[in-house]
Amino acid sequence: MSGDSTLTDVTVNGNTTSGTGVDVNANLTNQGSTTVNGNATGTGSGVDLVGNVAGGTVNGNATDGTGVNVSGNSTLTDVTVNGNTTSGTGVDISGNLTNKDNTTITGNSGSGAGVGLNGTVTGGSLAGNSVSGPGLHVTGNSTLNGVDVTASSQSGPGTQMDGMLSVSGGTTLNGEEQKDSAELRRQVYERQQQLSRSDTVRDAYRTSGYRVEEKPVSVEICTDGECRALETGYADAPKAR
Repeated sequence: MSGDSTLTDVTVNGNTTSGTGVDVNANLTNQGSTTVNGNATGTGSGVDLVGNVAGGTVNGNATDGTGVNVSGNSTLTDVTVNGNTTSGTGVDISGNLTNKDNTTITGNSGSGAGVGLNGTVTGGSLAGNSVSGPGLHVTGNSTLNGVDVTASSQSGPGTQMDGMLSVSGGTTLNGEEQKDSAELRRQVYERQQQLSRSDTVRDAYRTSGYRVEEKPVSVEICTDGECRALETGYADAPKAR
């Protein structure tokens, strides 16, 4: 589908072995009960999605390839996307994807990743499921903004991180809201500055000859009939004897 198209109550089927079952690289509007099905029986992808889609259902199925491949800058509005594969990636997102209204994306795989992520997703629902692979595999630096994410695997990791993942906008993972990455980085930076200032002040005290008043306390610890004394309250460090 290379030009802007509108489908009303239509079922589209595309089949391939090593290519692409259905290629959407323009604006597609689906009305009524329109369903787009792409199938790849070899190493190809069921559906390649580069354009914008509104409405309907998009199903991509593959054997060794990717069920649904999302690349470029795409917007999905009220669309249901399902990607299934035996050994590949159910849904692979490598571009900037914006989901609006009730858009849901589900990726399922047998031995591969349910969902592969190397891009940015804003809004919507994203679910990755696998039998023995990761439910969600972050393969490169990625961002999730206001996305409800579920990731599960029967015998593999729920999530696998091979890239940096930034989250914001109330993104949830398996029902738990994730802290804003920018806020976490700010808190870490402030804490590092506090520790740096503390080290500077302590070094200045030592250089000037100032010493904290010592208030030693001796604590005796006994185990199996053997006792040791721990003396604390010294300026430098606790002393054991």
